Amino acid sequence: MPTSAKPQDRDTGASDPGYAKLKSDTLPWYTEDVEGILTPKARKIFEEYSDIPPDQVIPHIQANRKKLWDTRAYPCTGLYIYLIPWVTKHSAWSTILSHLKSKSDPKVLDVGVYVAHDLRALHFSGVPQSALCGIDLLPFWETGYELYKDEGRFDAKYIIGDILDFEEESEQARAFDGKMDVVWSSAVIHQFPWAQQVLALKRLVKFAKKGSGSLVAGAMVGSPQRSGDARMGELSKGQFKGEEAFRHNVESMTRLWAEVEKEVGVELDVDVKWRTWEDYGADEKRCGFFGEEMGVLEFTVVVT
Repeated sequence: MPTSAKPQDRDTGASDPGYAKLKSDTLPWYTEDVEGILTPKARKIFEEYSDIPPDQVIPHIQANRKKLWDTRAYPCTGLYIYLIPWVTKHSAWSTILSHLKSKSDPKVLDVGVYVAHDLRALHFSGVPQSALCGIDLLPFWETGYELYKDEGRFDAKYIIGDILDFEEESEQARAFDGKMDVVWSSAVIHQFPWAQQVLALKRLVKFAKKGSGSLVAGAMVGSPQRSGDARMGELSKGQFKGEEAFRHNVESMTRLWAEVEKEVGVELDVDVKWRTWEDYGADEKRCGFFGEEMGVLEFTVVVT
């Protein structure tokens, strides 16, 4: 890609869902409402850490979101869900922190790092910046520096990477394979059909250290009951016409991980939980387009 090309023009292939390239503000996963999800804690970060005047916080977030939306129309972008660092809402949050803090030279990789909101939450909770790593299809972290106004104060090892790339000599493989104490990925796996989800989870395991009890954890949209097609074509009112992703419940997600364990040949201790939108700092009304029964599926995996 020529250096003058825009990030949104980069060929991200099958790893990038087609609905994310629609970028229409008529999509049901688009809102201008920031206040409905901006918690007092999140506002405090923008006012005190980012030094943004209180009356400018909302306009600042909205202007920054426009850049993100013009790049990719992810539901987490359109609904401002990325303002809540999901890693802090995960059931294994305290385990993730204690595991990293127990290491002399900890390493954590956020796969689908986006604006690095989860990495910042880890750092704010005592994880050193030297531990922080992230990959994504596009350099969203650059817009993250603009969002948090902390370039020069916050740093992580970022690489343009792909959760479906198994090339042994790729930059992400050379930098991260087998080196991570914790591998984290949120709002990524639910973008794919079943077969690609198997590949994506195998890739997460490949990043993790083996034989040291490393953790692979994440969260995605899911249901306590229904599993099957995500129905993004229907939800986008026909604007998206590509292959549908697979939405899980606890049972199907557990089966998916069993398939992954069989293929990687490594023992995996898997725990899957379903949580409500409220547990993750959102609400059913904001996220209602996914379906009334939807919420968040968590997975926590110990790689032995």
